[in-house]
Amino acid sequence: MRILPKYGNWGGPGYSAGVYNDDPTKTDWTLEPLDDMDAMFQHHDYAYQHNNFPWTIYQADKDLVEDLIDIGNPWTWKKKKGCTSKLIWVIHITYAMFYRKAATKLFYFKMLADHLILWIKGITHVK
Repeated sequence: MRILPKYGNWGGPGYSAGVYNDDPTKTDWTLEPLDDMDAMFQHHDYAYQHNNFPWTIYQADKDLVEDLIDIGNPWTWKKKKGCTSKLIWVIHITYAMFYRKAATKLFYFKMLADHLILWIKGITHVK
C-alpha cells in the first residue's frame, strides 16, 4: 500500500500516468496532465525515465523546483477539464497549493544532497 500523496496523473513518488508503476517502461505517455503543475510532473517523470546520467537527473529536479516556484498563483490556472463544481475546484486548488509547497521543498533538499554527492564523486555536467 502506498501512503505518500500524489497529484493529478503525474505527481508522486513512483506515480506516473495515473498509476503506481515500478516498471517505467510501461508508462502511458499519452495520458494528459490535469493542469499546469501536473504537466511539470509529467516532464520531470519523462526526464527521469529516459535518462540515467546523474547530472541529468539533478537537472530535472532543478528544473522542476524552478518551474514550481515560477508557476504563479494556482487561483489563476485554467480550470481542469471536466471540473464543473466550484467547490471541487476550490478543494483542488487548495490541495495544489499545499502539494506544490511540499514538492518544492522536497526536491530542493534532494537537489542539494544530490549535488553534494555529484561533487564528492567528481561528476560535472557536460553541455
